Parts: sequence; structure tokens; C-alpha cells
Amino acid sequence: MPTNVQFISAMYFVGSVSLWIRTHPLLTEFVLFAVILFSIFLFILIKPINISGLSSNSNPVSDFRESLLRIEEICQEEDARGDLSQAGRTILLHHDSKVENAIVFLHGFTSAPIQFLELGEKFYQRGFNVFIPRQPCHGFDDTSTLALQNYNAQVMVDFTSQVIDIAHGLGDRVTILGLSGGGTMATWAGQNRGDVYQAGSIAPMLGAGFIPAPLTRTLTKLLLRLPSYYMWWDPKQKAANPLTEDYQYPGYPIHALGEVLRLALRSRQKSSEMHRRLEISPLSATRMMFPSVIRKLTNWFLHGDQKGIILLIINSLKTSV
Repeated sequence: MPTNVQFISAMYFVGSVSLWIRTHPLLTEFVLFAVILFSIFLFILIKPINISGLSSNSNPVSDFRESLLRIEEICQEEDARGDLSQAGRTILLHHDSKVENAIVFLHGFTSAPIQFLELGEKFYQRGFNVFIPRQPCHGFDDTSTLALQNYNAQVMVDFTSQVIDIAHGLGDRVTILGLSGGGTMATWAGQNRGDVYQAGSIAPMLGAGFIPAPLTRTLTKLLLRLPSYYMWWDPKQKAANPLTEDYQYPGYPIHALGEVLRLALRSRQKSSEMHRRLEISPLSATRMMFPSVIRKLTNWFLHGDQKGIILLIINSLKTSV
């Protein structure tokens, strides 16, 4: 049983706290806000992110006609939608039969298939069958769409596996090359699909350039667990961003970016399976159509002496694993 002295001491403490709160209302609000914020941040840090799964079943196509049929069905579905831009539709360049090499290009996060058309044509001229699919939730005519709210790491994995399956009917050897978020998906493919001959990643989104690499997991947790909101690529210019093509989204829901980084964490976890790496300059990485870059890519894909993953690094981004 508490003694009278203990009771009086407790009441005195409660009274003192109550008086302090009444005399310092603004400071009290600040302290409460800080405690709540710290509690939320602590919860975010402690609760783990599930990256153990993120796998997909494979069912490669062996026949060219079947691959062509599947791609035609995809294109027909896209045409029937009526809400996709011309730049946002799946592209196929083929030689009317299965060839030795097929290549799949995965466009960047918030971009569209046309981003790889010029480079794809270069590979087509070198005898490749070229498949440039539209990523889920991308390519809409309304670039202010919030479709990316439905974008997640498992969707990315399932899509990547599906297009690889289709590509096997286009070529005896399948190469996959991705940029940005597409590079993250290509990295996953190179680590998880043993039937991929070569996997290339141009500036893969495996982290954020403005934070140290070890904090990628913390950033991913924040992006996934904070209330989702729309983030502009350029907060000042917003939709008028001069660096954004008219077919690209000028922004994205932060949860979508968090999902890309969740897949990136899976790739980091399996980084020991990366076989080789090539670094090129920031200028040539951003200007993919330079002849020297095309020569490096085609020579590596055509004459590489073993399977592997190639990372094309832009030095200003923390993209390496």
C-alpha cells in the first residue's frame, strides 16, 4: 500500500506537470509532436520489410509463332484500352522468324517503351529480334495519372518473368537490358532467371544518390509506410519540367518508388551473384545513342564469353550493389 508521503509526492508531481503544461503550451505541443514523431520513426526502423519472396514462375515459349501471338494479344489489349499514348505502347521489331539473339528492353520508371526505340533499331539492324514491352501502370496518355499507386515489387517481378518467357520464342539467346527502374528489374532477372544469357542495367535504381547506401533500407521503409503522396521529379517546374519528355510522367506516388527500392533491396541481398560490371562516363550513359556506347553494348552482348550482368553506372547515382 502506498504511504501518505508517496501519495502526496505523486500528487505534487502531477500538479507540477499540469502547471508547467498550462504555462508552456507551445513547448508542450512541440514535445508531444517530437515524441509522436520519434515513436513513428522507431516503428518504421524496427518493423522489417518483406523481401524474402519476390519470385515468379517461369514458362518459356519455344516457338516464334506463339511468341508473336502473345505479343499481338498484348498490343490488341493496349489498343482496346483507349487511354494509352502512342509512345506508351509495346514495340516489337522482328525478322519474321526466330533468330540467334533476342533482346528485351525495359524502359525507365515513369517513362515509356519509345524511350528505347532508337537503340532497339540499332540492335535490330544487327540481327536481333527486339521486344520493348510497356511496363504495368505506365504509358498512359494522361501523364498526371495516379496509376502507379498499383505498382509494386511483385508486379515488377511477374512482368519481368512474363516478358522473358515470351522472348525465348524470339531468339535462341535472350538478353535483357533495362534503364532506371527497368534496370532494377533487369538486375533481378540476371540473378533469378538462369535462362537469361545476358542482363544489362543502365543506371539501375538500386539506391538514392542523396543518402549513403547503407540507409537505403531505412529510406525504403519510410517511403512504404508514410502516407503516400505525389512527388514531382522537379518540385519547382512540376509538370513543366523541361527534362521530362511529353510521354513521361512528371512525378510519382512515393509508395511506387518505395516498391522499386524494395526490389532493389532483394538485388542487394543477392549481390554476390553479380558476375561482371562495366562503368562508362555519365555523359555517355545519359546519351545512350552515342555510337561508342552502342558498340560497347553490342560487342559485350554478342561476344561476351560467359553469362553475366553488366551494370552501366552513372557516377552521380549510388546505383552499384
